[in-house]
Amino acid sequence: MAVVSIQFISLRKLNEEVMLIYESEQKFELWDYMDGHRVLVLRGESDIPDTFKYIEIEFLDVFYLNIPTSLAGISVSKMSDIEIQKLRIGFHKKSVYNNFFIIQSGEKQFVVGAMSVSAYYTKAEGALSSIRQNINMSDLKIIASSVDIR
Repeated sequence: MAVVSIQFISLRKLNEEVMLIYESEQKFELWDYMDGHRVLVLRGESDIPDTFKYIEIEFLDVFYLNIPTSLAGISVSKMSDIEIQKLRIGFHKKSVYNNFFIIQSGEKQFVVGAMSVSAYYTKAEGALSSIRQNINMSDLKIIASSVDIR
């Protein structure tokens, strides 16, 4: 397994319209989606496998989803109001609970509508994501989040 560098980012401005939350050259898979809770999890291999097994990117309260099942490299950015208005979807209602995130993989961009997104290392084992296991907070290490967690 190749070691990839991950940038630890917290809402860094890319330009006047887009805020970068997280990026990695790692491959991520659409790993889990809980319809009742509207939680989406993307999973990639950890670059520190001796400490954490996976990296999971978790979107909470998902209301719009347009991504493939596999992403070779990923960046997650929060869209501005200006970018949201450019979307060609029927749902543009913006509130504190409804955010849109650009998922970029290579030259392609995809959109997820959700309340928030977080990326974290996890010690979760097997096929189940962290949201389906009884994971202790000590088994997670937050890398980045769209929510200020200080």
